[in-house]
Amino acid sequence: MSREHRALLLTRLRFVDAPAPEIAAAILATAALTSNHRLRAKTFALVGATAP
Repeated sequence: MSREHRALLLTRLRFVDAPAPEIAAAILATAALTSNHRLRAKTFALVGATAP
Protein backbone atom coordinates (compact mmCIF):
# COMPACT_ATOMS: atom_id res chain seq x y z
CA MET A 1 0.00 0.00 0.00
CA SER A 2 1.41 3.38 -0.96
CA ARG A 3 2.06 6.18 1.51
CA GLU A 4 -0.64 8.28 -0.18
CA HIS A 5 -3.21 5.49 0.04
CA ARG A 6 -2.44 5.00 3.75
CA ALA A 7 -2.91 8.74 4.32
CA LEU A 8 -6.33 8.60 2.68
CA LEU A 9 -7.38 5.64 4.80
CA LEU A 10 -6.15 7.29 8.00
CA THR A 11 -8.08 10.44 7.13
CA ARG A 12 -11.22 8.37 6.72
CA LEU A 13 -10.68 6.61 10.05
CA ARG A 14 -10.11 9.87 11.96
CA PHE A 15 -13.44 11.28 10.86
CA VAL A 16 -15.66 8.23 11.36
CA ASP A 17 -17.74 10.04 13.99
CA ALA A 18 -17.85 13.36 12.11
CA PRO A 19 -20.85 14.51 10.06
CA ALA A 20 -20.84 13.37 6.42
CA PRO A 21 -19.94 16.77 4.89
CA GLU A 22 -16.89 17.02 7.14
CA ILE A 23 -15.80 13.50 6.20
CA ALA A 24 -16.12 14.30 2.51
CA ALA A 25 -14.20 17.56 2.91
CA ALA A 26 -11.36 15.82 4.78
CA ILE A 27 -11.10 13.02 2.22
CA LEU A 28 -11.13 15.47 -0.69
CA ALA A 29 -8.52 17.69 0.95
CA THR A 30 -6.22 14.70 1.43
CA ALA A 31 -6.86 13.38 -2.08
CA ALA A 32 -6.08 16.78 -3.59
CA LEU A 33 -2.57 16.54 -2.12
CA THR A 34 -1.71 13.24 -3.78
CA SER A 35 0.34 13.13 -6.96
CA ASN A 36 -1.32 9.85 -7.97
CA HIS A 37 -3.90 11.03 -10.51
CA ARG A 38 -5.73 7.71 -10.68
CA LEU A 39 -6.07 7.49 -6.90
CA ARG A 40 -7.20 11.12 -6.77
CA ALA A 41 -9.84 10.59 -9.47
CA LYS A 42 -11.16 7.42 -7.80
CA THR A 43 -11.37 9.15 -4.41
CA PHE A 44 -13.21 12.15 -5.80
CA ALA A 45 -15.58 9.82 -7.65
CA LEU A 46 -16.25 7.90 -4.43
CA VAL A 47 -17.28 11.11 -2.69
CA GLY A 48 -19.22 12.31 -5.72
CA ALA A 49 -17.07 15.31 -6.60
CA THR A 50 -15.02 16.35 -9.61
CA ALA A 51 -11.25 16.04 -9.29
CA PRO A 52 -9.31 19.25 -9.95
